[in-house]
Amino acid sequence: MNEEPSNPRHGTLTSSTFALLSTMIGGGTLSLPLAFAQGGTFGGVLILLFVASSAYGSIMNLIDCSIVTTAPGSVSGNLMRGSGSYEGVVSTAPLFKNRNLSQFVRYFCMGCLVLICWSGIIGYCVLLRDLAGKPLSDWITEDGEEDMSSESSSASVSIDETEEGPSLLQNIIMLSIVVVVTPLTMLRTLTALEKVAMFGVTNVAFLGICIIYKSMECNFSDDFASVRNESFSSFLSDQLWPSSWKEFFTAFPIFCGPFMCHFNVLPVHNELCDASRDRIRYVIRFATTFATFFYIAVGVSGSLYGNCVESGQVEGNILLNFDDDDKLMTFGKACLTTTIALALPIMVIPCRDIIMRMLSTDCDSTLSQLSSPKNEGYERQRKSSFKEPLLNNAFLEDETVDTLSESSLETVESGQEDQPAERSKPITRTLLTLAIFWGGAFLACIVDNVDVVWELTGSNLVMAIGFLLPCISFLSHHFNIESGVKLVFKKTW
Repeated sequence: MNEEPSNPRHGTLTSSTFALLSTMIGGGTLSLPLAFAQGGTFGGVLILLFVASSAYGSIMNLIDCSIVTTAPGSVSGNLMRGSGSYEGVVSTAPLFKNRNLSQFVRYFCMGCLVLICWSGIIGYCVLLRDLAGKPLSDWITEDGEEDMSSESSSASVSIDETEEGPSLLQNIIMLSIVVVVTPLTMLRTLTALEKVAMFGVTNVAFLGICIIYKSMECNFSDDFASVRNESFSSFLSDQLWPSSWKEFFTAFPIFCGPFMCHFNVLPVHNELCDASRDRIRYVIRFATTFATFFYIAVGVSGSLYGNCVESGQVEGNILLNFDDDDKLMTFGKACLTTTIALALPIMVIPCRDIIMRMLSTDCDSTLSQLSSPKNEGYERQRKSSFKEPLLNNAFLEDETVDTLSESSLETVESGQEDQPAERSKPITRTLLTLAIFWGGAFLACIVDNVDVVWELTGSNLVMAIGFLLPCISFLSHHFNIESGVKLVFKKTW
């Protein structure tokens, strides 16, 4: 009974927090200034606070449903790595008690999560090419032209001017960065990326500081008096609220995207040591609060930089509004490049694990036994856990083992110790990782614009996976039991 579990938990509060922050804070930050310009400065803050609170609530709904539906957390004294998964939580909701419907929901969730993660990998590779490939290729081309004859130089320039889409040199530079990052994608857990995630979040914070400084310089420095469209007070008064309902609904999905981290929430919870509800709630609260204030600072200051833009409004990518020879923003772009490169493993690892669960031949055996009506011990425990505060962590106490049947415990233990991602051969895991990562990188080579990638997933898919399904799952579990509505908010907050 005191033996060391085969898959122990190694996650700390720090590693868990930065794993979620690194998932949330990335390329989506660049679009927030436009969202604040469309939604208004004050209106945008209200929308962002609403979305942040909704994201926190949906994440806690996932955690609470995982605690209820994933009994394995108690078998080894909460030392063994958890087995909760997004698709497992949603598909076991009483609303989907029909087995065929449950299987459909399970694989639908898996497919959506793989699409979100893989499109994120492609999009980040495209951003890497735009941020690092273009400047470096221009620098290399300029150096080469200095050593060439005037005739060959002019020919080279004419070719570059007529060339459409990304150049071969830009793609080679992007793929070189992918080569450097590839070893990090071979890691098994997000906890192993703790230092990488911390460095990435620090770099994107530097980018935020650069944007805030440029906005303040634009609106308050005398050197920019001739560049400003109008006085700061006049510009701000016109930007407080959205100009139309169309602008509001256009901006709303942009606010939702940066909080999308749900595919990494349960893996983080599975790896967290002493994974009580208090500890994971602290992680989620800190991550969402930090991200919210960071988004407000960058979004508001970035939108106010529109006062120094000829059109009066910033681009969808705030970096496009700054000159290429701006040294401060060149530093900011370098910081963002580092952040995006280091965020790639955090997208690859969950994508790989989801596909491995999808391809596992017996991935449904544990699920079917836990959700079976014959498992009366599990059903009693599930109901009682909703009648008592989740703060007690009913499934994290050793006493609950007695309420489960012996056959159920054997299934639970085997499901806990024998995860598909863990029992697979290293060569299989390595080949799958390379196929996911390099497949996305090669596909990014033929994509002209990152907007094409973001349109692939769409705001509807993000809203469904990030907000709708977790809430439906939680309410389905709740309203299957006679309890007051206040319990929903009590458990969430």
